[in-house]
Amino acid sequence: MSITEIISAVRALPRDKKRRLTQSLLDEMENQETEEMFRGRHDFHVYTPEFGPGAVAQLAKVLEEDAKSR
Repeated sequence: MSITEIISAVRALPRDKKRRLTQSLLDEMENQETEEMFRGRHDFHVYTPEFGPGAVAQLAKVLEEDAKSR
């Protein structure tokens, strides 16, 4: 089936079925993107105080200042 035939068939559908088709296609694309993202070797950086020098001290200072202002 060609893309022209598919478009003609979709145009003939009632509005509610077009919405269902659209949502189904969007869900399919999202699933493919998610699968591609986790395929192969990827690094996902997680920022924690361990990797943020001084982050713990900075947070403690902010909390201390907040406690004093109350």
